[in-house]
Amino acid sequence: DRNGFIWIATKDGLNRFDSNSFQVYKSSENEPNTICSNVLNYVYADKHNDVIWIASEKDGVDAYNYKSRVFTHYEHDYSNPEANDLGANGVTHIDGDEHGNIWFATYDGGIDVLNRETGRFTNYNVQNTPGLGSNYNWCVLYDTDERVFAGHVTEGFSIINPKTGKAVNYKHNPGDPASLPDNTVTCMFIDSKKQIWI
Repeated sequence: DRNGFIWIATKDGLNRFDSNSFQVYKSSENEPNTICSNVLNYVYADKHNDVIWIASEKDGVDAYNYKSRVFTHYEHDYSNPEANDLGANGVTHIDGDEHGNIWFATYDGGIDVLNRETGRFTNYNVQNTPGLGSNYNWCVLYDTDERVFAGHVTEGFSIINPKTGKAVNYKHNPGDPASLPDNTVTCMFIDSKKQIWI
């Protein structure tokens, strides 16, 4: 984080490491200001705020302000399809963009972005985003305002253009040795030369 601490997501809580010892954060039914779940998939240090974003396996996302020590919870309301919220509560990956917005890959609800100025979510899924390969995702990678990569569970990867609301999907083609070698995309990375590694 911005203070130099290492945050680690595990299947039994959140851990902060200061190079000598661990501080463990666990969910508690008796304490409202705790993490939403102990079963976690990913943790992301906000580059613009003193916040750690924590993705849970089934219970949505927490934003933990490590200065005020307050957890803010975000989840999908399955009983209200009109609610402006996460696309699903299984969140597999988190990334941030240059504007301070936070991007979420959900396991079965598409890709979401939280606008930090308005507090509202935009969801990109196969129902509303032409060309998107799947709603099932392992990872998300912000590149530019016109290129957001979604790594799918079994359908390769897609590049979403948030400005047009459309996407292009790339998958393995057995007849093309230069195509994506496999359709399960688990991680993506931009290097210092702006090359995308998948």
